Amino acid sequence: MTGLTPAGFIATRQSDFLKLIRDDFDARLVALGFQAVPDYKRDVFVGNVTEIMSFLLGQGSEVDQAIYDAWSVGNAGGLQLDNLALIVNVRRDEATKGTVTLLCTGTDGTEITQGKIVQGGGTAGTARWVISEDVVIGAVTTGQVNVVAIAEESGPIVALATEIDTIVTLVDGWTSVTNTADANPGRAREEDDELRAKRQQALQSAGAGSTNAIRAALLNLDFIVGAAVLDNKLPVVVIKEGITIAEHGIAAVVAPASMTTAQQQEVVEAIYFKLGGGTETSGTESATVTKDDGRSETIRHSFSVDTDVNLDWTLQMEAGFVPADVEDALLELTQDLFLTFGPGSTVFPLLLCALAATVDGIADVTTLLLNGSTSPATHTVLELPVLGTFVVA
Repeated sequence: MTGLTPAGFIATRQSDFLKLIRDDFDARLVALGFQAVPDYKRDVFVGNVTEIMSFLLGQGSEVDQAIYDAWSVGNAGGLQLDNLALIVNVRRDEATKGTVTLLCTGTDGTEITQGKIVQGGGTAGTARWVISEDVVIGAVTTGQVNVVAIAEESGPIVALATEIDTIVTLVDGWTSVTNTADANPGRAREEDDELRAKRQQALQSAGAGSTNAIRAALLNLDFIVGAAVLDNKLPVVVIKEGITIAEHGIAAVVAPASMTTAQQQEVVEAIYFKLGGGTETSGTESATVTKDDGRSETIRHSFSVDTDVNLDWTLQMEAGFVPADVEDALLELTQDLFLTFGPGSTVFPLLLCALAATVDGIADVTTLLLNGSTSPATHTVLELPVLGTFVVA
């Protein structure tokens, strides 16, 4: 089967076209009443015509395959890969030219104008470098002047110290030139493989920087009982739920508030490795992580403090039951529910009443007070709701 299939695009080959053409031609001849079909090996004209037709159709099929492949990052190359990278706002790095600082010596007052050329370094010492600005020998230091030159050709041209020593564009009073330090080589145009890797990295960074990704990384730590991550999309500092968050920054809050130094280090590393580039972290606690280049970065976060939610039940019992009969079962269900709460969770009375409805012996909940109120118990992300007193009557 050729063409677009569930497995992708399968191009029709030249040999397939040749068979299709000849089989169809034979079938048409038979339908018209001919008793014999061509012998394509002996009939040079018909054989050649069908070969040419299949060849041209095969070329068109190859073009179709190339167009289809151009939509796959793994198969695309050149301009087609550039277009796929641009979809996620990634651009290919073009070739750049190297730079070097030159020491020019000669007679004081001699002007060396922009565009003058010197030579040295590169293949066989023939690389050429163009003076980038007008300078005057002796303007700062007697008998010499420093000036930056740019490679005439793009790409990684290497010029070690003292290799640039030839003045190509002669100027009266300018007697010698050298580079006291190695040149900064340019960069070759980014290859397709490099662009694919950069595109993939950009996609990973975007996903890594999301608050959901950071929260998931924190919850993957076995000692974390709850986590929340707030973000600030504005270019100014904001305060959310009692936390001051830097512009375009995030604030991670974790529980429990008591943990070892090693555990806190795991927390900041989990945040760092899921953090988008250039994103500032905010919080009352901090620790440092060591980056791949050996430098340190401070990562901030906050702890969520346990906040008691006291429950006072008044139950209507089924016949033959008293509150003491159901207290343990209701307590166990309530404890399990509180384990699901994280920083900033709201505890709703209706959710607790739904638990009571599953306990044998409870006919109805007459009243349920949360911290003395019938309203939901709300919290900021700096508060982790935990079960306080538990009274059943």
